[in-house]
Amino acid sequence: MHSLSMFKHNTPMGTPFPVSDFKSDYLCDVCGGIVYCELDDASRQFCINPLCQKYDHTFTILDPSAKASPRLHEELEQEEAKLLALIESYDHKTLAMYVYSMRLTLIDSAVTGRVMPSIPMWHAIGDLLIKDTSKKVWMVANGPCDLIRATDPDRSILLIPGTLQLLSEPIKDRERLRTELLEFEGNQFRIVWDHTNFISKRHDDIKDWVDREGCSRSLRLRLPFALQIQQKFATHLTRVGQPVPPPHYELVDLESYWEGEDGNYQVLREPINNGAFIIYLKDKNSLVFTVECAEALLGEVDKVIERHERKIGSLDTTDGGYQTKKAGLEANLRSLRACKEDCEILIILEKPLPLNFTNKKDLKPHALCLYLNGMFDGPYDARTPICLNIKYGSTLQNANDSPSEVSPTTETGNEVTNG
Repeated sequence: MHSLSMFKHNTPMGTPFPVSDFKSDYLCDVCGGIVYCELDDASRQFCINPLCQKYDHTFTILDPSAKASPRLHEELEQEEAKLLALIESYDHKTLAMYVYSMRLTLIDSAVTGRVMPSIPMWHAIGDLLIKDTSKKVWMVANGPCDLIRATDPDRSILLIPGTLQLLSEPIKDRERLRTELLEFEGNQFRIVWDHTNFISKRHDDIKDWVDREGCSRSLRLRLPFALQIQQKFATHLTRVGQPVPPPHYELVDLESYWEGEDGNYQVLREPINNGAFIIYLKDKNSLVFTVECAEALLGEVDKVIERHERKIGSLDTTDGGYQTKKAGLEANLRSLRACKEDCEILIILEKPLPLNFTNKKDLKPHALCLYLNGMFDGPYDARTPICLNIKYGSTLQNANDSPSEVSPTTETGNEVTNG
């Protein structure tokens, strides 16, 4: 509150101007005194210090000191003198010890109580908000400038989630970002971060959220470790995702073979047109059988069972390999009957079958095996009673072809598995 009641312009009439018509929110850039600026005319402004070059001598300052009103300059000088005297009255060593003891109290509170004091600007990058009951943890990921509460109460605080894991526990996912060797509640932990997720809270809401979640701001990561997590999160958030083309489908025909009376490969039935389709994806190709294909194969099982029963009855019991041959035929019979009675053959419809050219394994059910672009000629050497062949990228072969090591499309004619 300034002490001047009015200004008086030095005109013949001496016209007075009330101080309320001026504002004194500015300091003079020359002497540091008060600059008065007229509200109606911003160009009319002057410093009230008579010694300043910006002092306007066409105005006279009326100081009503006779009415016991305080004078501005005298009041400022008196307050300044009081402040300097107060500072000089204290012992500097005592002041230094007081500041040291206050800082020591804050540090001791953080170390022993595991809780940092709640002060107005308490958030910083790397602050860990730990939920003791579940060992969940969130790290404050904002830059320091964003964490000044006085700037904007609606500004968001970004929190990256993680989980405390004892160092003695095995690492389950080595692809996850981790912060090792963190001491908390007398135990040694690592933090496993989920940098692909985050939550955000307003500056004005963060305290209530911390209280509701039962979190404590117990620790703060050193800056290099906090920046590592922040950078990992930012890299994931700003990654450039390329469009993925939709999957491409191709219908394929299915051939079926079994062991003929002469022990060679023999066509079981005519090819099943469009008996399966191949799904071409970005990183793999898969095969899916149709319901019509499963029904057609199920209709041939009785014929294969009958031949196996005949073969068992025709075995020479005096042959040294009789028991081995009989056991093999009986195992095939069990798998064939399971296909028929328990409808195991429908398992091939359960899920897509990866096209794998490296392993030679039987399909599930175990009565079937599958070749891709196989050539069938010669003795029947498949390990299952029924052999399937997918014509993959080529036309159907002759019925008496046998599985070769090299297919017509130069791929290796190996069996594949869905096991």
